Amino acid sequence: MPKTYGPDYPSVESRDLRELVHESARRWEAKPAYLVRRRPGEPETPRSFRRFSDDVDALGTALVTELGLSGAFVAVLGENRYEWMVAYLAAVGGTGVVVPIDKELPVHEAALLLERCGATALIHSGRLSSAVAALRARVPGVSHCIDMDAEAHAPDGSFLSMSALIAAGHARIAAGDRSFLDAPIDREALAVLLFTSGTTSASKAVMLSHRNLCANIRMIQGAIAFGEEDLDLSILPLHHTYEATMLLSLLSKGATTAFCDGLRYIAQNLREYRPTVLTLVPLIIENLHKKIQDGIRARPAARVLLPGLVAGGAALAAVGVDVRKKLFASLHEPLGGRIRVVISGAAALDPKVWKSLLGYGFRIRQGYGMTEASPVIANERDRLFRKGTVGVLLPGMAGRIADPDPDSGIGEIWVQGDNVMMGYFQDPVATAATLQDGWLRTGDLGRFDDDGFLTITGRCKNVIVTKNGKNIYPEELESLLVRSPFIKECLVVGDQPEDGTEAEDGCRVVAIIVPDLDALRAVSHDGATPEGEALKTLLRGEIRRVNQQVPSYKRIVDLRIRDEEFEKTTTKKIKRFKLFPL
Repeated sequence: MPKTYGPDYPSVESRDLRELVHESARRWEAKPAYLVRRRPGEPETPRSFRRFSDDVDALGTALVTELGLSGAFVAVLGENRYEWMVAYLAAVGGTGVVVPIDKELPVHEAALLLERCGATALIHSGRLSSAVAALRARVPGVSHCIDMDAEAHAPDGSFLSMSALIAAGHARIAAGDRSFLDAPIDREALAVLLFTSGTTSASKAVMLSHRNLCANIRMIQGAIAFGEEDLDLSILPLHHTYEATMLLSLLSKGATTAFCDGLRYIAQNLREYRPTVLTLVPLIIENLHKKIQDGIRARPAARVLLPGLVAGGAALAAVGVDVRKKLFASLHEPLGGRIRVVISGAAALDPKVWKSLLGYGFRIRQGYGMTEASPVIANERDRLFRKGTVGVLLPGMAGRIADPDPDSGIGEIWVQGDNVMMGYFQDPVATAATLQDGWLRTGDLGRFDDDGFLTITGRCKNVIVTKNGKNIYPEELESLLVRSPFIKECLVVGDQPEDGTEAEDGCRVVAIIVPDLDALRAVSHDGATPEGEALKTLLRGEIRRVNQQVPSYKRIVDLRIRDEEFEKTTTKKIKRFKLFPL
């Protein structure tokens, strides 16, 4: 039998997300759950746990009674904000199924997602009104567009006001309407539909239930110490399960959340809100580290003294006296001065950055997960972290390595737990390939050591994960490239620049192309095959054609030309693993 890891977790109170919201309101009543403001630099307005719960109930009541959306698919589209959380929990807590949508998607891709799930309502930020109008023209099945910022419904019915619906819901509840409050919740049924970051035609739609999400929240509670004294600054987009589940975990522990005004305001918001908790991706952590290093380099005396101070702080920490946060207070102060823990997920953090920040007294805790697991699978903890690993499995999860290599112990990571998805929406083939006898086949390669620490060594799926958590599916780009008559075969990979410098997002999307020499000769003026720079110029033109069809983060930025065809299987599939061995 394969070795498994992970003890069972004790039962806790919240069995569904509506219960979580109500229980949090009962326990913390007037305490601020969220800090809200409309524009950068304005004073924030606290929204209490009770106010938040009441607004969720009111909007849910209006969706069910005013709009008849019981059992409907309700999409949410917008930036991180209080209204996004209200809309998400109103849609999932007694109305129907919530469908978070990436606000950065082109209109035609977002439209296809809405069509695929059959959404009949879209709750959106006022900033996206023009995009929503274009969406509605493409997806006539979306009968209700609800603006988070409008004060009143449009006279022509083109959009509804979220605040007006909340007011109507409050009035109905005051009059005794309990249609939303008492709506039965099937904790095993589809509650949240999440589209992965692939192409619209190829992306999978992950189905999560209340049981899945509440299980992951309980697991996180058993691994990360959140409390009512904590303040979180929400930076990562809420349509990612990583950020949404972390915010629900914080809500369930009485913590307060503020919302970042945008990526260019991160440094300003850190000083303003002085958070104790941050949930980030490596790209942001590495940018913050760079700012710290730039500040150190600007002070010659600090450069001289720093190595000795770091060594002294580490020596004291090793004997249980950790004074590094006080010792390096000047480095913490520009980030608010109160950061207690930084949770890093979605991609691997540079070990040098991790070590450097640890030396300055920052507690960086790496995690590992995927949307299909709601999403957190493993993480580092205060007394359970080991360099080069992502920590241990969350309490309540079991893990195994399938078909491990006899020498290295590396194989595909399989996990099991109540947080594992129901399956993929309307895709039984993909579901059967990913879920096997209750185990989630992650598609990632790794190994457990004897103490249960998990090391990720690669991906047996081909997805490229950038350091800001974006997933790029090579097959999408490859299928677009081979439409060119001048490209015989190609592979798309993530790689670092050949000059050794690091790309801004942590990797470069590179196309390895086998040109079709016959096609090239046929279009040349003298029947000769283009070579050297002439060949590169022609193929770069084909790459530009592809780049015009995809979002900026998916664009191919480098080209490598291959003379020989790739080695293939008997079914004529390229043996990708031969090109990129472990």
